[in-house]
Amino acid sequence: MVGRLRIQAVHFALVVMLGAAAVACTVQAVPKEKDIGLPERDLQEAETNAAPTQPPSSTTPPSTPQNDTPKPTPDAGAPETAPPDPGKWYQANNEECTAFCAAKTLTNVASPEGAKCASGENIPQSAIDQKIDFNSCYPSCAAHLKPNPRSYGGECYGDDQKQDGDGSDKTRGCFCK
Repeated sequence: MVGRLRIQAVHFALVVMLGAAAVACTVQAVPKEKDIGLPERDLQEAETNAAPTQPPSSTTPPSTPQNDTPKPTPDAGAPETAPPDPGKWYQANNEECTAFCAAKTLTNVASPEGAKCASGENIPQSAIDQKIDFNSCYPSCAAHLKPNPRSYGGECYGDDQKQDGDGSDKTRGCFCK
């Protein structure tokens, strides 16, 4: 009888172990669509699989409406401001530029190139662009400047320029603002 109980005990242990293994295999082998589910598991999956939140806009594909709508600028509706007026060239033959500009209720200021006056020896490109007429040029009538050209009487000299009073020194234009 003892032998038979031993056999039954071993048989029971094998059945329990094999049954547990079979159940484990069965649970793992059941496809999800045939799983009968458990209420606690269903609730947990519902919370986990809730609708995903919108990813950051930098990862949103370009075809989404979020990227197709223009973003307003911070100052939308505010009038655009024009760049400051630097001034302009005036034809001023043999004129002293400070007095010439003051007569127009303007101020003699430096051009974008740094010249307050133009002569045949100080020809700023901006004066050529504004059609200032130069009749006596040295060394040529192409754009060229001495440093810091300014008006002295009716003549225009830059720093370190020989002040010999010849025709190329005569003021031909004044820059006013």
